[in-house]
Amino acid sequence: MPKPTNINDVEWMEFGNGKTFTSHRKGLTPRMGGQGIGCSAFKVGPGKSAFPKHAHLANDEAIFVLKGKATMHMGDDTFEVKEGDYVPLPKGEAYAHRLVNTSDDDIEYLCLSTMIPVEVVFYPDSNKTGVFEVSDGQFKAEMYDRTGVDYWKGEDDD
Repeated sequence: MPKPTNINDVEWMEFGNGKTFTSHRKGLTPRMGGQGIGCSAFKVGPGKSAFPKHAHLANDEAIFVLKGKATMHMGDDTFEVKEGDYVPLPKGEAYAHRLVNTSDDDIEYLCLSTMIPVEVVFYPDSNKTGVFEVSDGQFKAEMYDRTGVDYWKGEDDD
C-alpha cells in the first residue's frame, strides 16, 4: 500500500553544473513501486534554470508554481509564470521547454511527470539527445551528439 511522502521530511539536494543550471530538488516519488506519475519539488535561484531547454519524447510533464515567478520558454513562445500557475509540458520536440528564474527571488515549483522508465530527451540548443532509463531504482543516462550517423554504419554487410 502506498504511503504519503511529506515534503517537509525530504532534504533538498543540489543539482546542476553550479553556473547557469543549478537548483535544489526534493524527490517526492519513490523510484520503485510502479508509480505512473512522479513528482519533485524544485527551488531555483535568481538568474538560474534547473535544466537546459529540452523536449521529452516519451513522458509528459507539468509544473505547478508554489512561490515566485519566472519566464517559461516553450517552443517559439515565451511567457511569465507565477505563483498558482499550472503549466502542461506535453511530450514532443515542438514543446521543448526551459524555465528561467528572471526574478530577484527564488522560485519554487512542483514538477510532475509520467513515469515511462525509458525516455529520450532532445536538447535543441546544444543539438544533443539523451537516453535515460530507470530500472530497479537505478538511474542510467547516455548523451549523444545529434550530428547524425547512417543507420547501417558499423554493421556487417553479409
